Amino acid sequence: MKQNLFALILYLTFFAAAPASRSAPLTNGVLATKLLTFSLRTQKDFHPQLQFSSKEMLYYRVLNNSFTFPNATNATSVKYLAFPQYQAFEFNLFNDKGQKITKTASGRNNSQATAVPRSLKDYEELKQKTVIGSESYRLFCPDEFFEIRTEGVYELEVKIKICVPFTNGVPDVCAMTNSHTLYESNTNLTVLTSDPVRVKIIKEANSDP
Repeated sequence: MKQNLFALILYLTFFAAAPASRSAPLTNGVLATKLLTFSLRTQKDFHPQLQFSSKEMLYYRVLNNSFTFPNATNATSVKYLAFPQYQAFEFNLFNDKGQKITKTASGRNNSQATAVPRSLKDYEELKQKTVIGSESYRLFCPDEFFEIRTEGVYELEVKIKICVPFTNGVPDVCAMTNSHTLYESNTNLTVLTSDPVRVKIIKEANSDP
């Protein structure tokens, strides 16, 4: 009995009090709306991946979900309003204990809070993007945006924020796919934040930038 009690005390002291590791499944492909899918890729590989090097440049991809082979010509273009790059994403990096890794100055400067548009002029200052098939843009290099001091496996979470028209509390599909600019066709625009993409980031001993 005493041995069992002693074992329980040891468990509570050294294991139960330890930071919990992250257990959410990895995923590289989440809906920004039901019309658009957000994912991460590299410059060389067009397809989404679940693992990246900390020293390589990551790209984000926005895919029009109606764009499918072999009937790609039948895809309906989808429009959304994009925030400036420094406001368009929420991202964090975690170690194997679930602890956040500190962002560098560049990382902090490029993860600023979104300035929610309040007027038609505000909306007009955002950039309208039209996705026919898919579009890819540079995102960041993890080594440049996080203070990754030790080698190992980390988990990166990234959410994209976009601005789309709403009707009756849901994204207005007709407005997003019509021939007019979004702020001309519908001024009831709302900021959407996607679920997080979760991928592994590998820091190697010789991967300092």
